Amino acid sequence: MNIKIFIKTILFSILFLTISLEMSAQYYLTGIVRDSATLTGVPNRMVTITKKNSGYTKTVYTNASGIFYDTLNLTYGMHKTFYATTTDCNQISVTDSIVSFVPGILVLDICSSGIPLCQAKFSYYQSGNVFKKVFFVNSSSMTADLFQWKFGDGDSSSQISPNHFYSSAGAYKVCLTVIDTDINCASTICDTVLVFPSTACSNSFNYSGNSLSVSYQANVNNSFPTSYSWAFGDGTPIDTGKNIVHSYTHGGSYKTCLTSVSVNPWTSDTCIAHSCQTIVVSGPPTVNISGQVFLGTNAVDTGIVYLYKFHQGSGLYSLVDSVAIITVASMNISYYYFQSIPVGKYLTKIALNPSSNYINYYAPSYFGNTIHWAAATPFDLSNAIYDFPINLSEIIPLNGSSSIEGKVLEGTAKAPGDPIANIPIFLVNSNNQLVGYTHSDLNGDYSFGDLAYDKYYLYADLINYVVFPSTTTSSEADKWKQGINIYISKGKVTGLAEENMVINEARVYPNPTSDFINLEMNLNAEHILSVEIYNLLGNLVEEPIHKEFFFSGKQQRSINVEHLPNGVYSLVIKENDFKVKQVKVIIMR
Repeated sequence: MNIKIFIKTILFSILFLTISLEMSAQYYLTGIVRDSATLTGVPNRMVTITKKNSGYTKTVYTNASGIFYDTLNLTYGMHKTFYATTTDCNQISVTDSIVSFVPGILVLDICSSGIPLCQAKFSYYQSGNVFKKVFFVNSSSMTADLFQWKFGDGDSSSQISPNHFYSSAGAYKVCLTVIDTDINCASTICDTVLVFPSTACSNSFNYSGNSLSVSYQANVNNSFPTSYSWAFGDGTPIDTGKNIVHSYTHGGSYKTCLTSVSVNPWTSDTCIAHSCQTIVVSGPPTVNISGQVFLGTNAVDTGIVYLYKFHQGSGLYSLVDSVAIITVASMNISYYYFQSIPVGKYLTKIALNPSSNYINYYAPSYFGNTIHWAAATPFDLSNAIYDFPINLSEIIPLNGSSSIEGKVLEGTAKAPGDPIANIPIFLVNSNNQLVGYTHSDLNGDYSFGDLAYDKYYLYADLINYVVFPSTTTSSEADKWKQGINIYISKGKVTGLAEENMVINEARVYPNPTSDFINLEMNLNAEHILSVEIYNLLGNLVEEPIHKEFFFSGKQQRSINVEHLPNGVYSLVIKENDFKVKQVKVIIMR
């Protein structure tokens, strides 16, 4: 048998057995570097491993048999492409690739004539604060197991990468010897290290700001080539450059720090300096938001709270932050905390993590203790600390022989499109009780089982979408309800047919008005409706009709608005706390 095939066969078996036994999130990457003429392993060879479309890079070395390894944390079965690269005797790169969780190994065949089995190599730099302190970086063959440093001043060390303090400035001959006992190899290299007198190495920076935008200008006390790194104290990534502009999201005090690295191009000596200043950024005031979260009378074991901000111009919400719930089990308390949030209008939502012990008993809920975003209670913030508790909505268990299933699709019933996965779906019965919660799967399918015979409403809760529920009624004669689809299109969620709305038509008159308005609706069936009035800021002003029964057909109600100030209002009609129609009302006297 060809030796190449034999080695691959053995390593294939080892890798496949390891993956089969572990079935974990760890992926074991294996490869071999061989001499292309003899097909024997090349020891002590540096191999660089990278992942496609990723910043992942790792350097490993072959063992005495030419084999190299890397262990990575991946989701089991996730296919990612990895590359292994080394250089041959002519310093030409040789690369092989492999796909994770697909049996195989990396094979790098190179010419190895003239390549030393082990090679000593090091670099060094001086401390930016104490110039007589020198840091040595060992870049030798890392399979070596013995290291001997001689610093040229009578001192020595056996550390891999030591640092050494010289008593005086000057030129010192530093030698490093590395020994690899596995392959009986030794290598020595010497270099002249120039130690400069202890001189000041420092940096500073100036800044100027215009509201939330701050300009920074760096200064160092030398003319050497210098790189600059900035940390702004607001949690954003480090930025680079001598003169930069940084934008903060909100006002406050921030500790900004500058790190500079100056390099002498003639000696390669390095000077590292660090300085910080606390700056005050002007901007909109911020607040801290917190609140307890409850599962009935119990604390939440694990979950996430999401924060949505309302944008006045577009009239839409956007997700701006999320935090993990903090649980103190000994006190049966769980809570969330958002820090330094700019003043504005917000919604909060809580959802349990899949690992929660209560995941099948409670559904995601908004502040205001509702499953519907449109029925949630938004809050306007000013410069203070706010407390907004949230109770998760309990799922009432049922015991019946009926079921409901369908799909979540793009488009409308008249023009259905592709299935949509991972859409949250709530099931509410005729008593307005939450009796089920699920998500659509990869094929857009959902289902609910063990249901009692009843009328049901299905809601797909998508923030910023106007949601019209899908409705269906199960009975002894029609217990298995199929094809109860939900359609999502153009900011709207609809049911079995796009025209299957609660209200076919609604209008108010007179409009503008000074004292009374008449609300006229054309209903497609009997419904229990509420009517709410909101001002331009989105605040609820009053609820003139609360869960009142309406017959099908044309219905009319008179609403007194003579006590409301002049202005523009929104009259919102709701069923089961969910908006089904909205009409503009103008009050003018």
